[in-house]
Amino acid sequence: MDYKKYLIEGFCPVDKYHCLMPVEYESEESDGIVVGYHKKRMVCRHALAGSCENEDKCKFFEDAPEKLDKDEKWYEQ
Repeated sequence: MDYKKYLIEGFCPVDKYHCLMPVEYESEESDGIVVGYHKKRMVCRHALAGSCENEDKCKFFEDAPEKLDKDEKWYEQ
């Protein structure tokens, strides 16, 4: 499996500002070749630290597309 991050723009009620937040996507493969990605989880600093009281209803995660093409513009760290 391959994991990539996609950035979603919006207002974060935890940070209290308008920002870009990373959503993690997991690869979908066909015969060992990546054909696309599906939404897996939030990977912002609050979600990773387990300190977000809104994680189960995160607007960024809800607004992120369910599936993305393998050639999407991904966030590279």
